[in-house]
Amino acid sequence: MHAVFYIVGVRVAVDEFLRWAETRTCFMSFENPKMNTEMKDTNGNILSKGKLPVNLGVRYGLFGTYEAIFPEEDMDKVLTLLRFHHQVKGFTDPGLMMTAKIKVRIATLRKALNLDKIPDFNINDGLFLPENIGKHIRVIPIGVRRDRVQQMDNGLIHEAL
Repeated sequence: MHAVFYIVGVRVAVDEFLRWAETRTCFMSFENPKMNTEMKDTNGNILSKGKLPVNLGVRYGLFGTYEAIFPEEDMDKVLTLLRFHHQVKGFTDPGLMMTAKIKVRIATLRKALNLDKIPDFNINDGLFLPENIGKHIRVIPIGVRRDRVQQMDNGLIHEAL
């Protein structure tokens, strides 16, 4: 899954936030129908399914956006980490209110990038973020894109991040 957003703020704070986000670990479910021998548990038994640890990826997107790439089952944790829930109902500071004009522009950008609206998610489930990380920045969510599940070259079936 991809979460697309703008991030604005003091450059050092933005860089620190993005570096910290990239160190967070998510877990991606997989199936192993061909019984690939590389996928073993701690006892050496070949796994038919399980979870792989993957780091949250952050990359540059189009039109100055950023994309966070992560397994869909960790959507609640990642969207909460990125503060997408702060933006859904508007900002508390009147100087930061999303005007109707900005909302229309974000909707237009979402359509141009072929994104879906941000789905409802559990804001009580998040990845750890120290309080001092993320100060002096503002995340503006644009939308999400879901990845397809497919069989990889190694025989595993999982989300194609």
